Amino acid sequence: PCFMMGVSRQRQRQLEQQQLTKEEQTTLSQSVIIDYSQRLSHYQPLALAYRDLSPDGNPVVAASHLFETLRWSENVEGAIRVFVPELVLEEEKEEDGGGDGQQQQQALVLAV
Repeated sequence: PCFMMGVSRQRQRQLEQQQLTKEEQTTLSQSVIIDYSQRLSHYQPLALAYRDLSPDGNPVVAASHLFETLRWSENVEGAIRVFVPELVLEEEKEEDGGGDGQQQQQALVLAV
């Protein structure tokens, strides 16, 4: 099964990582994390396996790696779940030329 990790759990400081319960640490040790833009990178040391679709946050690159990475996650021995970050579209104004960037973000969200 695949679960979204909410925005409140993303990009937490490593100090906060130490506040995870033993149960949460055990869960992560049996989990694959598929990340985007390093939102969950602080959990990498605790995870069974970790892969970032696009460390620099490029939605086109991330979308192109998504299905290959999902297939990879199915073959990680010992994994019982997959975590992905919740993606929230950022509002961009048309006058800023953000229309194309927002369309790319929407394409990634739809792929997920």
